[in-house]
Parts: sequence; structure tokens; C-alpha cells
Amino acid sequence: MLRLFSSSIVRQIVAITLFLLAISTAAIVGVTYYNLSRYVMDGAVSDAKDATRAMAVLYGAADQAARIELKENQLSTITEDAIPTLADHSLVDRTAQSIAGVATIFQKQGGDYVRISTNVKKENGDRAVGTKLAADHPAQPVLARGEAYYGPADLFGRKFMTGYFPVKSASSANVGILFIGIPMEVYYQHMDRLQMLVLGAGLVVMLIVGVLAFYAIRRSVKPLQALTASVHSISSGDLEGAIPCVGKKNEFGDIGRALALFRDSARARRDLETQAAEQRASSDAERARNDADKRSLDSQIDFAVNQL
Repeated sequence: MLRLFSSSIVRQIVAITLFLLAISTAAIVGVTYYNLSRYVMDGAVSDAKDATRAMAVLYGAADQAARIELKENQLSTITEDAIPTLADHSLVDRTAQSIAGVATIFQKQGGDYVRISTNVKKENGDRAVGTKLAADHPAQPVLARGEAYYGPADLFGRKFMTGYFPVKSASSANVGILFIGIPMEVYYQHMDRLQMLVLGAGLVVMLIVGVLAFYAIRRSVKPLQALTASVHSISSGDLEGAIPCVGKKNEFGDIGRALALFRDSARARRDLETQAAEQRASSDAERARNDADKRSLDSQIDFAVNQL
């Protein structure tokens, strides 16, 4: 694999580009999923508030002693001197049916909040009437301040988006709680669909950008192939071929112009060597003629002397 990438600059650049693209895409997908998850969870809290308001309206209609106050269409306060004993579980059942979740009415008994009406089921399938709100429940400190709590919570092995709204006496002391819970499975399914959508979109974008990057990079470095061919031609002794890219105003142009200077220098050196070789050949020929003339003259002199 390393040899494959080291054999081509284009492959190396594309590999680096795809790696950086994968990192950036993963970061974008992660941030997008996080924001979408927050959006879904904010929607879950909004649903819990709406469900709490609906339960409060039903509670006020069933108990004339309860005073329900709304501000800007949001539940503001529930006032009642004490949570009454309920004849049946119709109120929580109607509420649970309307929100496809669970509902409970807590009555404060001493320092505990006790379920006196609920459709929350224990592991054995019985209604969890008489059970207490856990002392370490995250809603406890919020309720102690007289405020409503909205957030995820575990109930007998299931996760819910919950709303705990305090019922207060005239002296602002908590006398009970209206509780609703919407199964988190609904929101988890939504988040899973969003996750698959975001991942799919990220992969498609990365694939498209990767293909475009491959062809764009290959096109941008195409002059390098021509320059490489020129280098091979010059190294093999061909000094007459044209040098590409000499007119470009970029790094390829700089390489082309430098290669042209190198070729011209090699050509000039070749011409000088050719001229020197021709001069040596001419000198050798002249020397050979002179030697031949000298030998001929010596021969004539020897002949003349012998005649005497």
C-alpha cells in the first residue's frame, strides 16, 4: 500500500486530501449530530412541559380546590392546600394515554413524595402506588427550591423524559407533585434516524468531493508529467525537444524555465565539444599531411644524393 502511494505524486496528494477531508467531515458530522441531538432533546423538554400543562388542566378539572395558573400559555403554578385522596386512577390513565407515556400524582408525606396514583408499573406489573420518589433523584434539589424539574430519568428500568411540577400550598410549601414521563425510545429513534441521515450525507459529500479532488489534482499536476518526460529526454541525450510550461507563471513555469536553461547549457557544451573534436580532427589531418610531405621531401633528397 505504501509503495502504491509512493509511486505517484497524484496518489499521495489525493490520499492526503482524502485524509484531511475525512477528518473535517467527521468533525462536521459530529458537530451537526450534537446540535441535532440537542435540538431533539430540547423538543423532548418542550413536549414534557406541554404534557405537564395538559395533566394540570385535567387535574384542575377533576379537583375544584386546585388552582391552575398559566402564563404565556405555559404552566406557572398549581396551588392547593393538600393533595386529596383519589377514588381511582382515571386522571393519570387519561394523561398517560394522551401523551403515550406515564403519569403520577405524588403526595408529600413527611419528608417524602409518595405515589398515590400512577400508571407506572413495577417489575412485577403492578402499579407503583405507595412507592417513594428516590431521595437521590435529580429532581429532588430542584423541587426543594419550589421549581419544576424537566429532564431524563430512569423509572423501574426504563428511560423517560420527565416533568415534575410541584403543587404548592398558599404558604408556598410543596404538598405534592404532578409527574409525567414520555418514553425516551421515541426520541432515541428520532436521533438514530438523524444520525443515519447525517452519516449518509457526510459519506456522500466526502465521496463526491474526493472524486472531484482526484480529477482536479490530476489535472493540476498534469504538466509535471510533461516536465518529467522532458527530463528523461534530456538525460538520454535529446537536446532538441521543446520544453513545456516555460510560459506558465507558477512553479511549473519555474521548473520549465530552469530545465530550458539546463538544456541550453548542455547544448552549448555539446556544440563546444563538437567544435573541439572537429578542430582536433583538422589538426590531426594537417599533421598527417605535413608528415607525408616531409617524408616525400626526405625521399627526394635521398634520391638526389644517391645520384651524385
